[in-house]
Amino acid sequence: MQKDGLCLGGSMINNIYERPEVLSSLKKVFKEQGSVQMEVFLEPKIYDEVVKGIKKAYMKKVNVPLEGLYFQAPFQKKEITKAIDGWISALMEKPVKSEQTIFSFRHKDYTICSDEHDEKKGLMAFLEVTKVWGENWGGYTSFIKNNEEVFRIVPVANTLTLVSVGEKMKKFVKYVNYHAGKTKREYIKFFYEI
Repeated sequence: MQKDGLCLGGSMINNIYERPEVLSSLKKVFKEQGSVQMEVFLEPKIYDEVVKGIKKAYMKKVNVPLEGLYFQAPFQKKEITKAIDGWISALMEKPVKSEQTIFSFRHKDYTICSDEHDEKKGLMAFLEVTKVWGENWGGYTSFIKNNEEVFRIVPVANTLTLVSVGEKMKKFVKYVNYHAGKTKREYIKFFYEI
């Protein structure tokens, strides 16, 4: 589907999110609140492909004192990146390209909210790959501004969350506690400089 010369996601993205009236509503909510979430964002078959691809990705352990402990890998599904970038372009009404990274958190993993690090100005999109997650397991992503939580991403399978980030905005992933067992929280972060 094309809108003003911008390509939407086509058959990869749930077609409800490509309807002009839905896109317009999402744009309004995002502009007012600085965040918006879309459940069942990818078509189920495409979502399953993403999950399989992440299971095969080589995850590199990141263990940096005063930053966190987690695993990451580059996201290399170009056709899915192109579809999501196209959809975000339509939402933002201008062409955008993303940087993509897969993140994986398991029991004892976390990131730290540092006073010395503000998020780079732009748009973050989180595509949740985790199939099942309990909120009491930790592992959610919190966004902090002026020492107050302004938004929280609790993992819900196949949900795309958009968050506008910038000056004085910080984020962290809450410590994953023992309730998670062997379950991992995995998501793909797309970053757009806007």
